[in-house]
Amino acid sequence: MKKMNIAVVFVVVLLALILSSAFYIHLANSIATLPKANISIEVVYAYVGYPTANKVAGLDNTNSQTNQAYTLSSYIFILKVTNNGAQMVSLTEFRAYLAQHITENQIGLNDSNGNPAPGALGGPAFEITNTIISDTQTSLQSSGFSNYLDAGKSRLIALTGMVSLDSFSQQYLQSGSLSIWGSVTGQTGYASAQSAWSAQSVSENDVRQVKFQDVGGDYIYNALLGQNQTLIIDGLDAIVNSSNI
Repeated sequence: MKKMNIAVVFVVVLLALILSSAFYIHLANSIATLPKANISIEVVYAYVGYPTANKVAGLDNTNSQTNQAYTLSSYIFILKVTNNGAQMVSLTEFRAYLAQHITENQIGLNDSNGNPAPGALGGPAFEITNTIISDTQTSLQSSGFSNYLDAGKSRLIALTGMVSLDSFSQQYLQSGSLSIWGSVTGQTGYASAQSAWSAQSVSENDVRQVKFQDVGGDYIYNALLGQNQTLIIDGLDAIVNSSNI
């Protein structure tokens, strides 16, 4: 009787292992066949300005070690993200860089041995000369922000903040001609925005050389707003508001 009970238990355990293995194989195959996200990105607006808070008493923007003066600057990057696919996507990371020059290398950079070294996820690599501003946003499930984008839809993403710019960075701004790099990472279906990367992640980039307009000492690149239009920014979300006045 005991031998029979042991045999029955062995069969049950073996069956459970077979079923669980089959489930994991099915799950792995499902993940492997899940289509990648088809997304695109455009940098449509950028602003660098100097807030009046820079002149508040007690706000010291001088590096005591080098005696180098730094100017407190605010910035806005607006990224237009589009879901070109037939399924909803989860957006998990946004990036924006402003630099004197940015070069996108589709085949990647070379490593120390002279061999091609592709960028993240097998994508392009980037050479950045004299970065002025950089911003990366992950863990996107903040209050009031949805990281989901329906099929065939576009939305505007705002990356904003404040930085201290040294005199060299200000000279690059004053020259007017700069490089902007916008990047978005996403994957098909529902995904936790707490993790930017997964096996199904796709990263798309927009690198362009642009001309900034000097508006009273502030600098603007505008491929978004028309006459009587303004930006409304709420966290990472941005919309264009049209006025009839």
